[in-house]
Amino acid sequence: MAALESLFPPIPLTAVVAANVAAFGPVFGFLYSWIGSAFGSALVFFVIRAIATLPALRNLLGRDKLRKARGFVGRMKPAALFLLIMLPFTPSSFVNFACGVSHYGKRRYLLVMLPAKAVMIASLSLLGESLQRAANPFWLLGGAALLLLLYLVSRRVSKRHDPDGEKKSEKVLKNA
Repeated sequence: MAALESLFPPIPLTAVVAANVAAFGPVFGFLYSWIGSAFGSALVFFVIRAIATLPALRNLLGRDKLRKARGFVGRMKPAALFLLIMLPFTPSSFVNFACGVSHYGKRRYLLVMLPAKAVMIASLSLLGESLQRAANPFWLLGGAALLLLLYLVSRRVSKRHDPDGEKKSEKVLKNA
């Protein structure tokens, strides 16, 4: 299920990881979730990379706005991509797609994605562990606080990359 989340974003990764931790324990639940999520992300990246090289799509990918977006992702620093992938509220399928159509290196992508997914899955595993130990409210509060902290960090990162504070849909409509 964790691999499917990379292909189909509406699947709640938090619930999948929590279920894996509840079913297999914290260590194996983390490992199964991390392997599945990393495999799904890599699969999307490599499939999109292969499709993007087809001659029929080169014309589409060469359009001005898409070319600029591809260049932006291709120049993204590993630390920024790490933060983007690490945050559980970032739709990983879109990040994997963007990296797949860009000129982001395969090796560099894997070296950033694997540890970022490990951090994300570890934080979600803590939530799954806290759900198992719901009799102790401090575990549940700790997991909720961690999710809140990750959400606030994701909002700050997204605002940093969008200094105008405009909604993405407003920018798209303005530029159209």
